Amino acid sequence: MLLAAFNAAGQSTRVRGGVYDAETGEPLPFVGIYFDGTTIGITSDLDGRFSIETRSPDAKVLTAQLLGYEPLSIEVNKGAFSEINFHLLPDKRQLDAAIVKPDDRYIKSVLKKLDQSLAKNDPDSGPDWSSHLYSKIEFDVTNMEDFLKLKVLDKNVGFIREYADTSAITGKPFIPVMISENVSDVYHSENPSWIREVMRASRISGLEEDNVVRQFTGSYLLKTNFYKPSIGVFNLEIPNPAAASSHIFYNYFLVDSLQVEGRKTYVLRFHPKSLVTSPTLDGEMQFDAEDFGIRSVHAQLSPSSNVNWIRHINFEIVNRRLPSGHWFYDEEHLFIDFSISVSDKSKLISFLANRNMKYETPVIGPVTDRDALTSEEAVVERDVTGGDEEYWAQARPYELTEREQGIYEMVETFQGFTYT
Repeated sequence: MLLAAFNAAGQSTRVRGGVYDAETGEPLPFVGIYFDGTTIGITSDLDGRFSIETRSPDAKVLTAQLLGYEPLSIEVNKGAFSEINFHLLPDKRQLDAAIVKPDDRYIKSVLKKLDQSLAKNDPDSGPDWSSHLYSKIEFDVTNMEDFLKLKVLDKNVGFIREYADTSAITGKPFIPVMISENVSDVYHSENPSWIREVMRASRISGLEEDNVVRQFTGSYLLKTNFYKPSIGVFNLEIPNPAAASSHIFYNYFLVDSLQVEGRKTYVLRFHPKSLVTSPTLDGEMQFDAEDFGIRSVHAQLSPSSNVNWIRHINFEIVNRRLPSGHWFYDEEHLFIDFSISVSDKSKLISFLANRNMKYETPVIGPVTDRDALTSEEAVVERDVTGGDEEYWAQARPYELTEREQGIYEMVETFQGFTYT
């Protein structure tokens, strides 16, 4: 019954692939890729590649569309992983080609306004606020066979192969080994300047308290902020493509303008310049055309980045504009593919880390909570655990998928293993 639930509908739909010219085989950049009947979509990168993931039950058909080509729609495996390559046919009805001379003055003016508005729209630099925060972290092992051969594991845990799945970002198979959930309240003070987090409830299933992987399970301290000059992830400082100081690292393409919630929104794609080997991002950003608040970011660590122990980092950021006109955080999905040494440093275990954060009921105004005001720590973490299923069902902003519920059951069967 558990395995049946694990494979049932209700999981996230994950797709990766590429878009190509059907006649020449050349990759097509900046192709609009979206799920029919939804507002969920991205554009292909300069190599024509894309990856997309959603929990929407309406994500059944994926469409690729580009001016000058016939659109193409393909059914996806709902609630599962799909690898899809689009081969678009040129539209024979298109007009004769026109010569367009490059002029980047307009995009430079837009980028300048975006940079000048970063501090103004940064929630962590603005007036006092408070917000509920739900975070969920899942760790998966990619080198499954090596992991299962560890002598410290019971010989009978081979059944966890039944829980193998495939990453939409890397295309690698994996098995889950940990899942955790946290509910907290986050507070920001403008003067004096501080940010504090008060943990209300937490539960973790799958790893021992002192396991080496625990260092990667933080919440607000590992939050990404695209209003800052650089994006900090562990010991990496990645130039923020929205900041003027980072323009020496990126090429920019203003690929579209949309109407989102009745407001004009720019779609900006950024790509590392040639010969840049320092950590950079490759992706796209949507920002408001009036006050230049960042609405969303879809980006990944560029393949040219020289980082030893990290192979992939992906960011999915969604912000919202409050009725007061302030921009605030909404959702964040951070994905990391990394390796760590265990035991005598002769063994490497490769992990996929997925962390989701959801901000709810933000309040702009003075901080009054005593737990936040009476602490001198940057982050307040109470020693709290637990909460029954009824509590978590109410605390979550969305239900766990049946796959995630299965992980809780599965990892409990071998909770307590340690590396030697």
